[in-house]
Amino acid sequence: MTYETPKPARFDITRYRPTGAQLKQAAVLLPLARRLPKNPAFLGLAAVGILGALAWRNRARIAEAAAPLINEARIKGQALRSQVDAARTREDPTSAI
Repeated sequence: MTYETPKPARFDITRYRPTGAQLKQAAVLLPLARRLPKNPAFLGLAAVGILGALAWRNRARIAEAAAPLINEARIKGQALRSQVDAARTREDPTSAI
């Protein structure tokens, strides 16, 4: 026969004791939380962080969707490069000297 410890029906905040490291983290974040409503840059940074995390999670799907666009841009870039090289050889200013 095994004994199982009874689990509380819901989270009881009175039983929760934060560790020293958690208290230090809270002490660092508390001034930031006070300034957050006054400085909208923090909200922008939070939005960029959230969007970055979502993009990182979905990077394979994004790469799959963007692959045709990247290949098309690569082809156009190579064509433009060949046109520029042809124009440079045709109109070389140093050849007249």
